[in-house]
Amino acid sequence: MTIIKSKKLLIDEKFTFDISELTLVLEERNDIINNYKGIRYLFSDQSDFEFKSFVKFLLEQLISGDKFIYLFFSDRFIENKDRIRSYQKLFYKERNKFGRNNSKELEVDLNDDTSIITGIVKLEENNLNYLTERLFSSDFTFLFESSVDKKEILCEDFLLSIKEKGLMISDMRYLNPLKTLLEHKRQIDSVMYLQGFGNNDQSVEMLTKKTELEKFLNTAKEYQKKNLLISLN
Repeated sequence: MTIIKSKKLLIDEKFTFDISELTLVLEERNDIINNYKGIRYLFSDQSDFEFKSFVKFLLEQLISGDKFIYLFFSDRFIENKDRIRSYQKLFYKERNKFGRNNSKELEVDLNDDTSIITGIVKLEENNLNYLTERLFSSDFTFLFESSVDKKEILCEDFLLSIKEKGLMISDMRYLNPLKTLLEHKRQIDSVMYLQGFGNNDQSVEMLTKKTELEKFLNTAKEYQKKNLLISLN
């Protein structure tokens, strides 16, 4: 695994944000460059087992910290409205695995015939093992750290705000990580999402406030103590 950290996030060639970057105005670009850092945990030609082992280690470190951790899910593709789908949403038969009152879902109409369903789950020690596997499903969108407890996060208003300000939707949904950070500064300190590449490389992408950077670098050092090969760039 290679750990890559950004210098100037938007002008560092190792970090590209495609359409997400194009949605920013000058003031927002300066905000990202001056106040946020990026970290990539890159796995090159390594097994899914190794990648998942690191993800679990990272989640264990996060929940042992001083922030609340939430996982956001959403339909990958836009779906036609359907009464059964609207009833089951994303977490049908799973809610008891998350813990009591630890999740919230919302179906958002896109037009007369289609919608997108979103959901959010608070990560805790008792649902860590289940959610570690669950975030490798296609509807996992991103994870975020917050100082805000679940009453404000696990609600329809917040889910709607993420859909409107953090997702880009055409025939399928795309995460806009930069807008997600900027539009939810009070609720979100760091975002994490998974990336896969055509050459079988996989990575965990972390965008965080500068004040949180050292914590994620220390995570690499802790992982190194487990006798796994890490090169710091």
